[in-house]
Amino acid sequence: MLPFLEIREQQDHVLKEQLGMSARVHGVADTLDRLAESHRRLEISSTNQSAELRRNITSSLGGVLREHKKDLRAAEVESKLSRFPPSLLANLRNLAPESVLLQRQITIIESLQFSGIAEREDNIKMVHPATFEWLFEEENKVDDTSKESNILEWLRTGTNTFWISGKAGSGKSTLMKFFHNHEKTHATLRHWAGNRRLLVASFFFWNAGTTMQKSLHGLLQTLLYHIFKQAPELIAIACPSRWQQRLRSNDSWKHEEIRQAFVSLKEQQMDSVRFCFFIDGLDEYDGDHADIINIMNKFTSSDAIKIVSLVGLGMYLKALMGITKASK
Repeated sequence: MLPFLEIREQQDHVLKEQLGMSARVHGVADTLDRLAESHRRLEISSTNQSAELRRNITSSLGGVLREHKKDLRAAEVESKLSRFPPSLLANLRNLAPESVLLQRQITIIESLQFSGIAEREDNIKMVHPATFEWLFEEENKVDDTSKESNILEWLRTGTNTFWISGKAGSGKSTLMKFFHNHEKTHATLRHWAGNRRLLVASFFFWNAGTTMQKSLHGLLQTLLYHIFKQAPELIAIACPSRWQQRLRSNDSWKHEEIRQAFVSLKEQQMDSVRFCFFIDGLDEYDGDHADIINIMNKFTSSDAIKIVSLVGLGMYLKALMGITKASK
């Protein structure tokens, strides 16, 4: 039998090891919590994975420590301390790479943000829901000469771009905000996507805003921002160079890098993902309209991507040929 003082010293040693291990695990878990909070702040969609990992670790650790406290015989406690449950050991091994993964996702998504990224849409006042319910009717007139076209049917089965036109001051942007946020719109798009993942992004051009609020670069950067928020696992696929580098959240994106990110998404993710982009106020774009129409046509050359765009009346819309359109 061990002398009392020796037993007490071993118990103290084991307790210190327990507390040290607990502090280390909880320290890393707290880091995961902070990263998860950043995910929530940015509305990134993968928060549940890190939260579940943290719960599993703290729960497993708590169970181990409770078991140790049941028996004060130092030799058995030391023996138990070396036999952590396999599930806890596996979770501990996953802690470091998980925290690195989350931090990289946050850094890259934050780097896509810019001042006023949602300002234009946020400033558009919502109207009574009944105001635009005509959009969800089974049939709505395109114009006096063409066939009737229903936008919901196009969302389910259509391709390319659906154009909605209207006069200046007629509430086009209000309509777009209402439509792209409506549950019926998203439900219809989910029907189109089937068993593939649906990613929806929007951009509201604003000719009175900053360069980023009325440029092609601003459009593409905003769309990529919304895509990565919903599917951060696509970041490594779309921009592998940035993913592998240790960049900061304030490192800017070059135009060609963003274009290449969309090319990579089209080449590698079309079998598992469906994209729908809502683009408002294209006539407020500050640049050559041929450039942006070319980009949109490249997007919609894939059946996995469709666009709903709202523009003003005039020569710009009349110059577009062979495109589904609806008059408001």
